[in-house]
Formats: sequence, C-alpha cells, structure tokens
Amino acid sequence: VKFMRVILLLVLFLSSHLTVFAKEPVYFDYSSNNVSHENTINTTFRYELGDIPLDRFKVRPIADSARVLILGNDLWIDSVSSWTMLPNLSDTIEIKFAGDFFDTNLHFEVLDTVTGIVYKTPVHRVISRSWFINYLGRLNENIMKW
Repeated sequence: VKFMRVILLLVLFLSSHLTVFAKEPVYFDYSSNNVSHENTINTTFRYELGDIPLDRFKVRPIADSARVLILGNDLWIDSVSSWTMLPNLSDTIEIKFAGDFFDTNLHFEVLDTVTGIVYKTPVHRVISRSWFINYLGRLNENIMKW
C-alpha cells in the first residue's frame, strides 16, 4: 500500500510538470534582396509559430561588422536599442546599414515578449554594393586579359 502511494504521487508529480516543459514548435528564417544604393535591404520572414500570435514577437537585426538600423513606425531604430523600442515581427522588414561596409554576416534575434525566449535566425552573408561593383570590375579585367 505504501509503495502504491509513492508510485501514485510520483506519477502525479511528473504528469503535472509535463505541460510546463511542452514547447510550441517555433521556427524563424528570412531571405533578402540585394543592398540598394541607400544601403537598405528588404527582408521577407518565414516563420512557424504554432498557435502563438505574431504580435507577441519583437525583432532585432544583428550584423558582425556593420551598424544596422531597422524601420519601425516610419522611424529608423538602432539595433542596439532596448527591446521595447524595436518593432514587432512582420512578414517584411526593412533594414539599413549605417555607414560604409564591405560585407558582413547578418542574422535576426526574435524575442517572445511573454516567455522572454530569444530565438535566432540562420546567418546569411550580405555584401555591399561597393563590394559587388568592385567584384564586377575585377571580373571584367580578368575577362579582358583572356
């Protein structure tokens, strides 16, 4: 009888905590166009949120070797701003590189404002227009040498 009580209590304890550890399937990724003359990029987000509403997420761009701004409420917001200043996740997001850069690795952090969990998108390499123009110049030089 005592053994059965212990087993019953153990089963109740474990089953009551299973729902706490259950997670919604969440996935984030993005694609982008080329850098424009104004150093801006339009990104298109792909995500899987399960039953979680979209307005629960904030987004922040992170670049390895460039300062990045993100467009939110028709204002350019620095990516190092607090989460409360950053825009909510949406299907398309416009970002801008401040100053000159040659190339950089870019990813996004996505904050679930209810749980505090920060998700990260895969890293993509972004090349500037000046890098691309330089590349085309070298390519043309090599072709002319043939």
